[in-house]
Amino acid sequence: MSLFQARDWWTTWCGGADEEFDQGSLCIANIDNNPNGFDKVIVGSLNGVLRIYTPQADGFKPEHLMLEMQMNNPILQLSAGKFVPASEALHLAVLHPRMLCVYSVTAVSGSVEHGNHYTIAMVYEHKLERSASSMVYGAFGNVKKSDFMCVLSMDGVLSFYEQETFSFKAYIPDFLLPGPLLYLGVTDCFVISTAGRLIECYKYRNLAASSQNKAKKIIPEWTKSIGDHAISLSSVYGSICVLGERTIYYLSNAGDVMMMKKLEYNPSAFHTYENPVLSDTRMTLTGTFNKSLQIYKGTQLSWAAQLPHVPVAIKIANFEDLKGLIVTLDEFGQINCSFLGTDPSLFTAPSMERPGNFEELEKELRYLNGVIRDAESGQEVVKAMEPVEALELKVQVNETLDRVSKYPQNIEDEGEASIPGFPSITVKITLRCTGTKVVENVTLHCAAKFPIVCTEPHIFIPVVEYQGPETTHEVSFYTTGDSIPSDLEISVTASYLTDEEVPRVIQDFAQLPMSLITKGCPPIKQAHYKITIDTNKDPVNLGEIFTEMVKDTVIPVPVLGIEYIGGPVVSILSSKQSNRYRLQSDQFEAMWLVLHQFLKRMKEHFKNSNERGTPFKASFQGPVPLPEYFELIDNHFNIRLSLESYKNLLQQRAHQFRVIQKRLLTRFKDKTPSPLQHLDTILEGTYKQILAIGEENENCQLSLVHAGSALSSGTNLLNNLIKLNTGMGDEDFKVLEASLSPVVTDGLEQGWEETVNSNISYLLRTCLAKSTKEQNNVLPTLTMGTDTMKLKKNIGAMVERLNKGAKLTLKNNDSFSDETLADRLTDETSGKIRQAVDAIAEETSQA
Repeated sequence: MSLFQARDWWTTWCGGADEEFDQGSLCIANIDNNPNGFDKVIVGSLNGVLRIYTPQADGFKPEHLMLEMQMNNPILQLSAGKFVPASEALHLAVLHPRMLCVYSVTAVSGSVEHGNHYTIAMVYEHKLERSASSMVYGAFGNVKKSDFMCVLSMDGVLSFYEQETFSFKAYIPDFLLPGPLLYLGVTDCFVISTAGRLIECYKYRNLAASSQNKAKKIIPEWTKSIGDHAISLSSVYGSICVLGERTIYYLSNAGDVMMMKKLEYNPSAFHTYENPVLSDTRMTLTGTFNKSLQIYKGTQLSWAAQLPHVPVAIKIANFEDLKGLIVTLDEFGQINCSFLGTDPSLFTAPSMERPGNFEELEKELRYLNGVIRDAESGQEVVKAMEPVEALELKVQVNETLDRVSKYPQNIEDEGEASIPGFPSITVKITLRCTGTKVVENVTLHCAAKFPIVCTEPHIFIPVVEYQGPETTHEVSFYTTGDSIPSDLEISVTASYLTDEEVPRVIQDFAQLPMSLITKGCPPIKQAHYKITIDTNKDPVNLGEIFTEMVKDTVIPVPVLGIEYIGGPVVSILSSKQSNRYRLQSDQFEAMWLVLHQFLKRMKEHFKNSNERGTPFKASFQGPVPLPEYFELIDNHFNIRLSLESYKNLLQQRAHQFRVIQKRLLTRFKDKTPSPLQHLDTILEGTYKQILAIGEENENCQLSLVHAGSALSSGTNLLNNLIKLNTGMGDEDFKVLEASLSPVVTDGLEQGWEETVNSNISYLLRTCLAKSTKEQNNVLPTLTMGTDTMKLKKNIGAMVERLNKGAKLTLKNNDSFSDETLADRLTDETSGKIRQAVDAIAEETSQA
């Protein structure tokens, strides 16, 4: 804890959870005109609630709230001044978006049990023609014992009110966006910050003269460029203080820079005042977004203190018990009255706690002694202590589908026993606390591959009790049916914080059943895509392998049809004369999950059987279906190109829309109206084009998700066929999956095609190089190209060299010392692959 803190004297929260406050929401004044002259805290929220407080030293009490009133409009700004004719009493001016109201606050003595009762009454109001931004008040034109008001509108019009009477309005030239406004009483002028990072000064008499002669253009008295956006303006000793995003400027009333201070932080609010001890010394209070208060004497930092919140408004007030208190208000409604001071830090000896488990401490001591010995002997410490998890996560999938589907558009009556067309399955998530304390604020994230969706992807668990019952939560997964998933694996991730505020993450995986996305159907006789798998075992009954797809598993099933819910059909045919199986479908990527499940279930079938001999082994003899796979790549890449073109077109139309808006705004602000020349028609047409392009962009993004899912399934299928065709080992297959990745991600800067092309190029120049002369580690740039010719050529070259016996190992081996791999191994498949790739390249170039 820091010594330099703003010492709390009085604090309270005003407003509810949905109320918001800004820099104009705080006002300090003796608004009830009490003879003691002490200030009151006046707060108005953007939700239209007005509150007046009288702070006292004994902390907040309900009677400190003098007045609370709900108004019909948001409160933009509060000001206290002499706004009523023939009266020197302070009145409250409340600025609304379309109204300026002046109220009187009075006290009725002894009307309630705890003291005075305060009432508020409207004295007068002004209807505003334009939406207001801010206001200032003062003795405009050097009037005596009265305050006039000036309201700045959102479109740059200054409206002047001489108390109850509207005086005139003036148009600020070349106005774009409203900025801070200040009235400088010494020179009787108005200072305003513009969107062009300029500070402009206008004389009151020139503004009044422009209202009489509308043809006369208002010229600023002086203009100063500060090179920074102004956040707020203030006046002290007749000079102007400008708070920028990273600077504080002190300007003279003639516009000259007197002092300037560069800030190393982003300020949120500030307040200037005169030093009561040293004359002509400017004091500045600046609040920051890191909850600190900086006090400057001129440009020199005199004090820094920590605040309990980020202030949006800062004032100085004099109360009954203490004068010169700092009043701060944050955007959520916390009011804090504090003074500068230090908190002494008194040393207290920490309490001695006896260790609870001596066995764990002894185990840790032995481990640390071993680490010290290994470090002293120069040995590398390989094994590190594994962190002890405070939570245990377990995911369990139900054996059967839900009786009533959780699919949102197909929920049936709970009394019916039939399963809807889009079934769902329940997954049970169990959390158990394994540490010595409770675990709080646990967040669960449930994920699955598209188009499988979870009913509750994000789950928040407040507390997991120690030595208590297990915390369970059930979620359901279902498929939307508009695409083919590339994987049935789901993941559940639990994230939490330990007692030492260290973030920890645990994860568990589970497999969904195939019946969630498929169902049995009659097989198809003719299909566009076919794959033949050879095995070393005798043919089996397909009904025993896919029991959920047939009604009777005893009857031999040589042909089986599997239909994706809302998708294509995949047929499996068993040969009667050989140990071969054929998979066929009208969609290439649809065969991946069926092939994966077929090989997995065949291994389990023969592993569980009592047959002795060699384990089950499958192979693929035919040529690798590269042309079919390249169609998926081209489809995915073409959609990416379309999405990029929509993005560029949307940027062009948005730029065109902004240009037309600026031209229309210029013509609407012109004092002499000119014809629009069909700019409004062009604006409306551009707006409709933006909506149409945006809708097409969303459709293209959805198509990209579907194409990515299909490409992921196709990549998995191709990788496994390459493994079966070449007899690849597990280590090489990991390198293949890392290079030709089935994880399809399309970011803003790079996509799947660029990443895979770089990976395969690296393999072709290292472990798959024909000779040492071709070995080169220079990778291509990860930028989106105009076509996929280079990628398809590299994939074809990789498959060709793998068929010749090359190994996907990134370590040096003897195979690379040969001049060419073709001299050692020849295969007729390489020529077929090369011909297929060249044919596809020729067809693409002609297209």
